[in-house]
Parts: sequence; structure tokens; C-alpha cells
Amino acid sequence: MTLDRSQVEKLLVAQWSELLDLDVRADENVFDLGAYSLLVVDVVKRLRDAGVEVKAMDVFDHPAPAELAQHLCADEPQPTSPTDDLVGRVWRESIDPTDPAGRAGRVGADHRRRHS
Repeated sequence: MTLDRSQVEKLLVAQWSELLDLDVRADENVFDLGAYSLLVVDVVKRLRDAGVEVKAMDVFDHPAPAELAQHLCADEPQPTSPTDDLVGRVWRESIDPTDPAGRAGRVGADHRRRHS
């Protein structure tokens, strides 16, 4: 499914409005309205589920829905960097479905073993 800029903008406004429980305008910086990194991960997942290819860093670099929609629908491919989708990658790597404490709970023990 391919969405145009207007559809992506409406989708972004709807998702942010729902998550922030506010009437978000397309020109508003979502971080000024209370958005934070875990909500970015949620928005990225929701957009990808709707067929919009987006990276977490895109949201941080373009925090207003209209600005992000314009960026995502640009005709030219956007440059990538080693930090692209950093928040999403860190979040995914911190979850270990076989360990109730998650990977974060083992960091100290793993660190001691490597350096002993």
C-alpha cells in the first residue's frame, strides 16, 4: 500500500492524537506536547503496520507530523546513518523472551564474566 503525503500526515496526526490523548495539529512538535522515546517506538510500529517505511530517527529529526510526512514522501532517497532506528534497535535487543528479567537484567553479570 502506498500512501501520499496527505494520507501519511493524517495518519501521523491520528496516531499522535491517540497516544498523547490530545488534538495534535500537523504543525506541532509532538515532543513539546509530551511525546517521548517509547511512544516513538509505538508510532514507528503503527506506521510500519500501515505500510509506511519510517525509522525512529526520522521522528526525532522531524517532530511535527507535517514535517515528517513531507520527509517520508520525498521523491529522493534519504541518506542513512549508523544511528538510524537506534531507539527501535536498542528496544528490540533489550527484550529476551526466554528471560523474565530481560537482557538488561543480565548486563552486570555478563560484564563481570568477560573481564574476569
